[in-house]
Amino acid sequence: MDITNRINRLEKYEKKYDIELNSLFAKLIKDKMKDSYILILNGEIHSLEKDTLDGRIKINFKVYDQENNLMGKFKRIYAMENFFKIKVFHVLMTLKSKPSIIRIYPEKIYPTQKFYAPKNKFKFNNNIIKTKVVGITFNNRENKIRNLNYNDSIFLKRDYENEYDNNAIKVVSKIGDILGYLPKELAFKLAPKFDKKQSFEAKIYELPKDDNNITFKIEIYNKKG
Repeated sequence: MDITNRINRLEKYEKKYDIELNSLFAKLIKDKMKDSYILILNGEIHSLEKDTLDGRIKINFKVYDQENNLMGKFKRIYAMENFFKIKVFHVLMTLKSKPSIIRIYPEKIYPTQKFYAPKNKFKFNNNIIKTKVVGITFNNRENKIRNLNYNDSIFLKRDYENEYDNNAIKVVSKIGDILGYLPKELAFKLAPKFDKKQSFEAKIYELPKDDNNITFKIEIYNKKG
């Protein structure tokens, strides 16, 4: 069922951040197996004044019932590093009942300031940096890490849409599972190199020994030397 007419744009916020939401479309599908609804939202974000964004912008998707009660919400972070003129979005939300209002609006632009780390303890030694991985206790990451092996290769990827750290670099397994993140100080050091397309390799050199020791450490190799 096409419910595009239930989309409510807050155009004053779009103008404030020099963007425009276009080609908005909303469709509602009944999920009979789960006795719920799947809301599909599609659209485009256009930068009005420049080819890219000034920093980062968060787009909120909020859904309300007839009594204006919040039924569900979702957000997407878009960064200047991977935005050029137009960004297409596709959002899926599961709802318990039919929505009355779908509100889509930008809330805030995040500054592009880098995390300040005046005394960075991370240095390459023979083109290698050893570090622990942080954030491994979230989203069942511990169990995913326990299925890995010593010396396994893993991948490092910039997370441009991270809401909390502009320099964020995530640690990803061969099958695409996010295992955690590099410490902020190290991400501060390496993010500019990643942004210049410099290549790094990484492998595991320490895994959790038991439930009381969940340390997960990796070695990072500077391929350029």
